[in-house]
Amino acid sequence: MSDNFIQRAAIRPVWKSMHPFLDENYSNDKGIPTQINRGLFFGYSMDIWETPAKPYEELLFKMRIPHIWDGVTCPWFVAITATTGAEDIGDKYKFQIEWQSEDILHVMPDTVQETLTSEVTLTTTDAWYANIIQFELDCATMVAGQNIQWRLRRVAASADEVTNEPVIFHWDTRWKIDRFGTVSIQGY
Repeated sequence: MSDNFIQRAAIRPVWKSMHPFLDENYSNDKGIPTQINRGLFFGYSMDIWETPAKPYEELLFKMRIPHIWDGVTCPWFVAITATTGAEDIGDKYKFQIEWQSEDILHVMPDTVQETLTSEVTLTTTDAWYANIIQFELDCATMVAGQNIQWRLRRVAASADEVTNEPVIFHWDTRWKIDRFGTVSIQGY
């Protein structure tokens, strides 16, 4: 084995990004949230969710909790956002995420494990300036190999709401892993 491989193997645990599956059928069937593009990038323009007026202004994600996750470090859900038009410095927008995990032998419950929010305060007047929203999930009830689902919604900001809709362009999860391989035949 090369020295480089041995050095990489010794640097554990490490963080790994894993892309959750977006249920596009749910969004496309309703036509909400609106799909939008900026150059080569596609995303979803998010109006403020409210029920009963706008119950489908949400994105639904799912994935399996990786078997290579260390089992003790809280994972993150992150997304890149941008406003579609110029705003004032200090204007805000806010997102909420709800999540639940369950053993793969059970149907996902209709309950929520945790509700988290992430608010962006704009530091520039530029449209399309990228901001990151991030949510740290409490891992106390998670088990490697379980299913996990997220529901992402835009909710009202604390003050000075933006006038243009923010767009979600990219999403990912971050997991601290304790090994490079897995005993799972699925390979994750």
